This record gives sequence, C-alpha cells and structure tokens, in this order.
Amino acid sequence: MAKRYSLRRQLSALALLLSAFILQSSLQAQQPSPQGYDKSFFKALQWRGIGPHRGGRVTAVTGVPSQ
Repeated sequence: MAKRYSLRRQLSALALLLSAFILQSSLQAQQPSPQGYDKSFFKALQWRGIGPHRGGRVTAVTGVPSQ
C-alpha cells in the first residue's frame, strides 16, 4: 500500500523547496561577474603541491578480519 502524505507535509516540502530556490537565486544575483575582479589581487599567489607525493595510489591495504 502506498503511503499517502498529508496536505501539511506536502505544503511544508513545497515551502522548503520554494525558499531554497529563492535563497539560491538571490545569492546568484549578489555575486559579481567573473570579469569584475582585479587581477592584481592574485599576482602574489603561487602554485604548490599539497597532495600526496605518490599520486594517491594505494599499493597495500590492511584490515581486521573480525570487523
């Protein structure tokens, strides 16, 4: 038997979705365009490797047989 959701639950879900949509659209309206930043802010930045030195590859795995 399929569950029937009450009208209150359906309206709550609709209100949640609508408020999330409104919030997301208002946040997009506030963000500047990609061309609107000053490139001199990023001149001092330099790339550096912060990840695992072996490329993230796994050569061995261990575990507990009882778990």
